[in-house]
Amino acid sequence: MRQVLQTIGLLGIADAYLEALRDLGGGLRCVHGGVCMDRSLIEEHLAQANRHVAEGEGHVTKQRELVAQLERDGHDTTEALKLLGHFEELQELHIADRNRIEEELRRYPDS
Repeated sequence: MRQVLQTIGLLGIADAYLEALRDLGGGLRCVHGGVCMDRSLIEEHLAQANRHVAEGEGHVTKQRELVAQLERDGHDTTEALKLLGHFEELQELHIADRNRIEEELRRYPDS
């Protein structure tokens, strides 16, 4: 990205802009190579991640119930178990994402 900005003559402007954002103090946090986020935006992301975790938990629970029902009725559970595995993997990703955002919020300076 820096090379592109330099090529089109905007590197100095972009650097000055990011420096001004960093100097605001308290309002924005710049991380990951100059990506700046307002605390309220991080909190919105956390709320969304919490919704994903809750919804994912519901999907896993329903799929486990479906597998149990299929087993009780003597049906093949191969595909239902594969789907359950995918739901469980996705749930792990949702939880990891939520935990990452919570950690980012803990490191964010109080305003």
